[in-house]
Amino acid sequence: MERPRELNERQILAAQALAAGFTWRDAAKRAKCSTEGIRAWKQIEEFNNAIWDYQQEIFHRSFGVTSEALPDAIRKLREIIDTEDPDVGVNVKVQAIKILIDSAHKQYEARTIERRLETLEANAQRQALSPSSTAGEITGAAG
Repeated sequence: MERPRELNERQILAAQALAAGFTWRDAAKRAKCSTEGIRAWKQIEEFNNAIWDYQQEIFHRSFGVTSEALPDAIRKLREIIDTEDPDVGVNVKVQAIKILIDSAHKQYEARTIERRLETLEANAQRQALSPSSTAGEITGAAG
């Protein structure tokens, strides 16, 4: 990620630490500032945007590794479910089934949310082009 120009070095260090899950106290130590400094910076839009951007960078890096392992993990869960091995208990098979179902459900929910956001963004863009529209027309709510 490119370094945010609006932020100083201490703010960048704090934003990176917060994005990585550090507490405010630990982020303040890393950035050599006080927790009050962190609190003040949290009021700055650019600082919050930097935290978000760093979180996205962390997510995308870890997502690549997870995505590569996913087919093998699914295959292993299927093997657990399908095994005739008497040493594999029913509770283990049920847990493997639950993991697969939960994963599929989360994937469906995420795609549904993405689609709804795409629709809202398209409606908002159309509304921006037509200033006479109401908020209900953007969200699809009855006015």
